[in-house]
Amino acid sequence: MNISLKLILGLACSFSLLTAAEQVPASIDVVDDAAPAVSSTSSSTEKTVAPAAPVTQKEPSAMVAQEPPAQISGAPAPTQNTSSQKRMVVQPKPEPIVIRVPARQTNRQPIVIENDAPSRTDVKALRNYYPIELKLAISASLGSAMFLNSDVDMPDFSGLFWNAGLIVIFPLNESTVGMTAGALFKMRNVSAVISEESMDNRYRFSQMSVDVPLFFKFKGARSRLAFDTGVQMSVNLYDKLEVSTGPSDKEYDLMDASLRTPIDWSLVGGFSVIINTRIAFNMKFLIGLSDMYSTSEVENISSDFSPVEASMGLIVNIL
Repeated sequence: MNISLKLILGLACSFSLLTAAEQVPASIDVVDDAAPAVSSTSSSTEKTVAPAAPVTQKEPSAMVAQEPPAQISGAPAPTQNTSSQKRMVVQPKPEPIVIRVPARQTNRQPIVIENDAPSRTDVKALRNYYPIELKLAISASLGSAMFLNSDVDMPDFSGLFWNAGLIVIFPLNESTVGMTAGALFKMRNVSAVISEESMDNRYRFSQMSVDVPLFFKFKGARSRLAFDTGVQMSVNLYDKLEVSTGPSDKEYDLMDASLRTPIDWSLVGGFSVIINTRIAFNMKFLIGLSDMYSTSEVENISSDFSPVEASMGLIVNIL
């Protein structure tokens, strides 16, 4: 009786194991390591297979093992209880692709703008140097003029003059020696009163000329003061003498009468002060070296004149 009970329990356990092997969930794929995985779902074009009908199992004999049920077409193969390792594969969901972009960093480095290096003139100005440079300038002066007569019985003539024109400054070295040349238009008026036989006669000279100076300039490297010295040539263009004797006035053109020499030479000296890089103040003194007239007497007066001038003015650099 005990043997029959053990036999019946053994058969029941075998039947339950075989039944559990057939009921594998359809949503989970069982994949063998040796074979490729088969998806539990198919495309829309595949046909749906109806579930297989249950197979009726006969009671097995007491000592004979039952074969597994036949494979149904379209259904996954039943799992074999073999020694090879089985594993269940669950299809994972696709993960999104994440592209990491590095954060943009602010450039904190200072921006350096390169400028041209200062010229040699600027550097020397910072060191209190005042060099002599090549410059084109406008010169204008106003001053006093005198005609000194060598005859002590005759009075001297005095008056005013002005000149204006262009000059060019040439450097002979960096800051101490230079040269000045140019062309200046000059207008000069001098007069004197001569008493004769209880009558006062007035004599007046009106002259125009073009002066061509040629000066040497000397200065210290750190000094604003420059000394000028040289010669000046005057090309005479106009010279008239007006004589007023009581009620009558007479005028004489001394250039047409060939009494006035065409060119005069003078010695010039003076100084200039540099105010800034564009403007300078100058003061000049002139002494005549040649005779102004080719005759010793003009309209009853001695014409042995020596002109003397003193002037002050400005030099303005334009280039």
